[in-house]
Parts: sequence; structure tokens; C-alpha cells
Amino acid sequence: MVHNKEWLNRKIGEYLQNLRKEAGMSQGDAASALNYTSNQFISNIERGVCTPSPGIIHKLLETYSISDCKVVEDLLAIQLKFLSAEFKGKKVK
Repeated sequence: MVHNKEWLNRKIGEYLQNLRKEAGMSQGDAASALNYTSNQFISNIERGVCTPSPGIIHKLLETYSISDCKVVEDLLAIQLKFLSAEFKGKKVK
């Protein structure tokens, strides 16, 4: 059973992975842009193992040359779905 928090981490990770791929970058490219020597940090985010801070998300968006405005709307929609399920005490779908 996937808990709501796990769902949220996975959805954010999938979203960021899609943005990276659309930018034509590898995980290694993204990690290097954030001054990491390994792509493991990016992999963990994209697999939903950890949730990136707003600062990391902002740096990734700059790296991918993505407008903050659209992404904020998209991430808010993901968060709204999560919070709605949490409020109702239901499993998010």
C-alpha cells in the first residue's frame, strides 16, 4: 500500500524527471549543475526517495531553463490532490 506522502514524493520526482528529460539532460548533468559529484541525489529525488527543498527545485528549474510560473501551478495541483486526500482521510489516487 502506498501512503499519501510516498505518493506525493513519487509524483514530484516523476514531474522533475520529465522536466529534466525535456531539457535533454542526464541525471549526471543535473547533479553537476548543483555541484554534486554523483547523480545519486537526482536519482533519489526522481524515484521519490526524498523530497527536494524549494531551493533545490528552483535550482533545477534554472538548470532546465523552465519558467517558475508554470511549474508552481503544476506542483500546486499535485499538492492540492495530496492535501485533499489527507483532509478526507483517504488514499490518494
